[in-house]
Amino acid sequence: MAELLEKDLVFRIIGCAIVVHNEIGHGFREKTYEKGLCVEFKYQGLHHSNQLKFPVVYRGKVVDEYIPDLVVENKVVVEIKTVESITDEHR
Repeated sequence: MAELLEKDLVFRIIGCAIVVHNEIGHGFREKTYEKGLCVEFKYQGLHHSNQLKFPVVYRGKVVDEYIPDLVVENKVVVEIKTVESITDEHR
């Protein structure tokens, strides 16, 4: 198995997500958790950006744009998803 890139930063991000979830609970929309994460990242001293736009290039042509929910420390993309329950596919 390959080594996880930015392992320490990823663990900090996951820790922030756990704190947010424990504080506000389940059942909210993705945007609610995104806003909570932004507050927690700031509290933890993690630089983050919201809704940055990245071009998607195919054969030298821009064909679309990718807009991740958050980018932390200009290194890790965070896509926030909510589900009713965790399935084997999620694991």
